[in-house]
Amino acid sequence: MSAHAIRVFGLGKKYWRGPDAEARLIARFRKRSTGETIWALRNCSFDLPKGEILGIIGVNGAGKSTLLKILSRITRPNEGRAELYGRIGALLEVGTGFHPELTGRENVYLNGALVGMRKSEIKRKFDSIVEFAGVAEWIDTPIKRYSSGMKVRLAFAVAAHLEQEIMVIDEVLAVGDAAFRRKCFQAIQESNRKGRTVILVSHELPSIATTCTRAIWLEHGGIRQEGTAADVIDSYLDAVVGDDGTHRGFIPLEVGEVSPLVPRLKYIRLLDGDDKQVPCFATGDPAKFAVGYDGGEPASVRKTSVNLTILNARGYPLTVCASATAAEAISGDPPNPGEFVCAIDKLPLVPGQYSIEICSMTGNTVQQRITGAGQFQVVLGRAVLTQAIPQPGHGDMVVEQSWSLRPTS
Repeated sequence: MSAHAIRVFGLGKKYWRGPDAEARLIARFRKRSTGETIWALRNCSFDLPKGEILGIIGVNGAGKSTLLKILSRITRPNEGRAELYGRIGALLEVGTGFHPELTGRENVYLNGALVGMRKSEIKRKFDSIVEFAGVAEWIDTPIKRYSSGMKVRLAFAVAAHLEQEIMVIDEVLAVGDAAFRRKCFQAIQESNRKGRTVILVSHELPSIATTCTRAIWLEHGGIRQEGTAADVIDSYLDAVVGDDGTHRGFIPLEVGEVSPLVPRLKYIRLLDGDDKQVPCFATGDPAKFAVGYDGGEPASVRKTSVNLTILNARGYPLTVCASATAAEAISGDPPNPGEFVCAIDKLPLVPGQYSIEICSMTGNTVQQRITGAGQFQVVLGRAVLTQAIPQPGHGDMVVEQSWSLRPTS
């Protein structure tokens, strides 16, 4: 018996980008090329031992979903092969594997039958599946009436409770609420302790870091790195956060009419602790917002303060970074053009998307106010890879803390 759950040898999958099928058929007879071949996956090889949890990371278009579809036998590779040692359950897209006209109950039994389970076995687990999914009131309703979240909950519950040796999960868990996602990751770890092999694709690096034993980083359809989850994520962050391309990490500001006597805000730059422009920030790492300005009289610049408000993805303000009168500490005339720089030693924001509002003031008078000035991304930082951070929807901040247990007097 093989010690591996999956063995992959030189997998490749190509797609044709160009005209429709009729035009391609005509072009074939005329021996003309009317499009181009795109390799979504190329030269992909790896071994996955039984009982491992493998995380797959990479930017959109890297080939992650294509790889999972090949492993799940949904699509065939153009080259190479994949050997699977055990039954596989795939959770790839919302509603995949469900018949829309059948009820939730009927779909549970159908999915069990497809993986070779007896009706008595499915019946024994049925109540646990429904309880986990939280869809008891809808279980005898056709699946087509379910919301996306309900479909995902039931699909995961079925995959977690039926007896496949290998479970493959794509980004579909992002549809569920935060509490259910947390329950899913706990279920993944529990099933792994019972010997199940899991492949998980996610953009949530904290989930990969805390759940997976190994990871693969896909880039342009190939494997750039394979190893422990911590090592692969570390390299991925180096590549993502270390990209200092001048077209990224630069937010131009659109300002209306401004008095020529006061400085005019021009842009915001995202900088790391070494003043290097970066496309995004990382949780727990040093971060700087450099607000560029020009114009205005020296006395006005000296009395100008900048307020930078950070809002979460739901539009709620999290904090206001206020410069007060930073220019007053400068001897002589302040620089012009120049930058107001807000430095944060350890960025406390959890991974996610954030937006910025900014205003400049002279005393108590608002000179410029820009709502929706721009957005920035925060990814998981190396400094917090081993630290518990809030799951999405359960807080936006990582607070340095320590806990102890002591007797009461």
